[in-house]
Amino acid sequence: MVKSPEVFVIGSSRAGTSTLRTYFDEHPQLFVPEVLEPRYHAVDTREALRGPGDEEMAAGMVASRDDYLGLFQECAPHQRGVEVTPAYLSSRCAAESIRRTAPEAQIIAILRHPVERAFSSFRLERLEGTEPESDFSRALDLEAQRRASGWGYVWRYRERGFYGRHLLRYFQTFAPHQLLVLLYDDWKRDGGHHVLAAISDFLGVEPFGLTGPARVENSASPERFRARGLTPPELDSATALKLRDSYESDFDTLETLIRRDLTVWREWSPSGANA
Repeated sequence: MVKSPEVFVIGSSRAGTSTLRTYFDEHPQLFVPEVLEPRYHAVDTREALRGPGDEEMAAGMVASRDDYLGLFQECAPHQRGVEVTPAYLSSRCAAESIRRTAPEAQIIAILRHPVERAFSSFRLERLEGTEPESDFSRALDLEAQRRASGWGYVWRYRERGFYGRHLLRYFQTFAPHQLLVLLYDDWKRDGGHHVLAAISDFLGVEPFGLTGPARVENSASPERFRARGLTPPELDSATALKLRDSYESDFDTLETLIRRDLTVWREWSPSGANA
């Protein structure tokens, strides 16, 4: 009998989820399929795919139940199936879809400051040649127009950062003990030890074999731009602070949900966002 996934890493994107996936893959009690981001439960993110590169991204999405379960056919009896799909965080329908198929699911989210995450996503699209705008501020201004034109979820740099709004769907769908929300700041603070320890404790599995700082790969680093003969985009302060302030009320919601003080996020400045 094919096992269904029990653990879901729902985001956020550009917050170490790829690194976390690697640690899950190396853990003997966990199974992660080869498909990087199936998006089976995020039907709404599969509906509008008319932006640059959206069709290529769609190739990895899984639409049928049989194909989805087939991803976990090699999950051993002693293992728990894990799906890592950052698109689930901002999806309008993923939480309810997961509940219907896995009512006892354990949900993990790692959140990066929304401005850092948005700019990191923009830089990655620039590096991959899919983002036509060289100016981040201009890309933000075009977000509503792009959505109306059917561009996919990856182009919603601002919208994906309303974590409080997005997580509220999960807190309304699952019991609190089924949710683990961590901050990317924690990951950076001690090389991933706190985050990985919290996750193994939450899942009830053996600790991850971390002997030094966790491996974190910056797929949109300035070095990668230069290696391709490109100039990395820079985040100007005015754009960054305007975007930060747009999340002010959402920070209130998020603080209430996760019971953490986000003063550091409210006072964030863009000094390190270009690294």
